[in-house]
Amino acid sequence: MVSVIFGPAFIQALFPKYEDAIIIMQIVSVAIVPRTISYMYMSDFLAQEKNKFVTISSLAYLVVLVILIVTLGGLYQIVGISAAIVMASVCETASLYLFRRKLERG
Repeated sequence: MVSVIFGPAFIQALFPKYEDAIIIMQIVSVAIVPRTISYMYMSDFLAQEKNKFVTISSLAYLVVLVILIVTLGGLYQIVGISAAIVMASVCETASLYLFRRKLERG
């Protein structure tokens, strides 16, 4: 989350030509948290040889990403595409979390 707060000042100071990318960088940097959680769940599933859950959640990520890129990209251009990345990452993390709960219940 440091990049959301300090990123704009850093980009303006060092890369003034890329000021248009500030909002995009802030949106996409929010996706770091769900992606990190997803990678932890994925490594846990792969260690247990539960590849099916990783495959299904990755497919969910791709389907949601493509649908949102088409819809949000058409409406909001690059900001919509950035938001699509965040939403698809959250969807993947949520699906992995639900699979985890399903395994824990038996």
